[in-house]
Amino acid sequence: MDYQRKRLQIIRSGLVNENFELADTYDELSVCFKNLLEYDSAIYYNLEGLKIKLQLFGKQSIHVANSYNALGIIHHELGNFDLSILNQKNALKINLALLDKNHQQLMINYNNLSLGYSAKG
Repeated sequence: MDYQRKRLQIIRSGLVNENFELADTYDELSVCFKNLLEYDSAIYYNLEGLKIKLQLFGKQSIHVANSYNALGIIHHELGNFDLSILNQKNALKINLALLDKNHQQLMINYNNLSLGYSAKG
């Protein structure tokens, strides 16, 4: 995680002028914090990356769908099943519009939704 933070410092310093790099760094930090079970930080960095992706690509983007998927997983791990399902539905809706109906990512979205509904009871 220290290397991701150093990457973030370089991007924020203005030496790298690529917004997608910043969003990607936020995503990586979100994953690091999720793995450390620091969910508030994981959600924070995921949402920061999502904001940038929405600005760069709009609502109909694989990158945006991936952020919703990751956010859904974090909420699932927290036991926030309604929020998990909401985010997984957002990811699925985008992916259905952009991907082939047999794309592997759709299988992942359907699986994550089924896990959310199953856990919710």
